[in-house]
Amino acid sequence: MQALRSRDRDVASMREDLAAVRAASAAAGAAAEKRCTAAEDAARRWEAEAGLARGRLKEAEAAARAAKAELLKQKAESEVGGCRCVGAVAC
Repeated sequence: MQALRSRDRDVASMREDLAAVRAASAAAGAAAEKRCTAAEDAARRWEAEAGLARGRLKEAEAAARAAKAELLKQKAESEVGGCRCVGAVAC
């Protein structure tokens, strides 16, 4: 009889341990899922910001090319007339 009681206590203790392990496992899984979701959200935000930065870079490069073309055009026009004036100084 005493052996049965001891065995019942051991089984009950094991069941409690198992329940605690399952609860801890579920909590760890939920925490990992939350961190994963946060990481995915952050990655999406960074990708979007990188896309915007690439767009701004392309615009800046286009503006630089246009400015260079305008400068070359003005330089060519000033050399055609034989005038080598600098800036706003007129011939």
